[in-house]
Amino acid sequence: MTVGLRGSGGAATLGLVCALIALVMSIVGLFRLCKGLGYGTGVQILCLVLLFVPLVNIITLIILSTRATRMLRENGIEVGLLGAKR
Repeated sequence: MTVGLRGSGGAATLGLVCALIALVMSIVGLFRLCKGLGYGTGVQILCLVLLFVPLVNIITLIILSTRATRMLRENGIEVGLLGAKR
């Protein structure tokens, strides 16, 4: 007996497509952030792996965000709650 997505093919497909798009966008964003911070390929891959570990992913994102904010402020860019402005 199957349970779940039976009978809701269109909605399930749309949900899967949206989830895959979000996954790809988050991976690209992570690599761009790591590259902007000057991290090498090994650290970038380590961060990618850590994003798939529950709880560790939140800590990883907090660390990356803190370092990015610090770098922006050191370069004279104002950083607030809703983003950066010059």
